[in-house]
Amino acid sequence: DKMPDVPPPEKLTAEEVAERLGGGTTSRWVRDHQDTLPRVALPGRKLRFSAKRLETMIRKRSYG
Repeated sequence: DKMPDVPPPEKLTAEEVAERLGGGTTSRWVRDHQDTLPRVALPGRKLRFSAKRLETMIRKRSYG
């Protein structure tokens, strides 16, 4: 039985996170508040965020 191909989780840049958060959020704000956002650990100094966890966070904030 072959497992279906599952794409890897989407990792967002600070700019992409700012776009999804909207409301005038800037990539600088995202970098300054990275400890409160769903970061993904990558080697080196690359800063990326989990798209799935960010969407969950946005939904909870919108409806919670």
